[in-house]
Amino acid sequence: MRRADIAGGLITILFGIFAISQAAQIDYWWKFGPGPGFLPLWASIVMVFGGCLLLIQALRKPKQDKHRPKDPQQIKRIGNVAAVAGLTVLTAVGMVYLGFSIAIFLFVALMIHMLGKYRWYITLSMALFISLAFYISFAKWLQVPLPEGIFGF
Repeated sequence: MRRADIAGGLITILFGIFAISQAAQIDYWWKFGPGPGFLPLWASIVMVFGGCLLLIQALRKPKQDKHRPKDPQQIKRIGNVAAVAGLTVLTAVGMVYLGFSIAIFLFVALMIHMLGKYRWYITLSMALFISLAFYISFAKWLQVPLPEGIFGF
């Protein structure tokens, strides 16, 4: 786990530095307040800071004894990470065909059901609430154009 944390910290730091370099090319401040580069820049700085904390924490851990048995929950945790990554990729691809609302609904429903182990009626109601909250927040209040699928929403 120590090596994975070191690798994760380094990857997070490198990605954060890349994001900072990209965000620096966008206007940071406009006439009346923060510009479009304000949030990406600060989010990238927080990302680098988090990567540094993870790296420092990993480097301070003692090396694991090679003869010590592995954690039996490790396979389950790896499966959860793979599920999250796989569902994220499927959501990004599915958003082109299904649109934002349906793709996010399915993503949230599957994530809650797989990782939370809730009953289907709770899962579906939470997914509906979250996808509606995203839609109202982004499409209506912030007027961000969201991808529309074959169903028109």
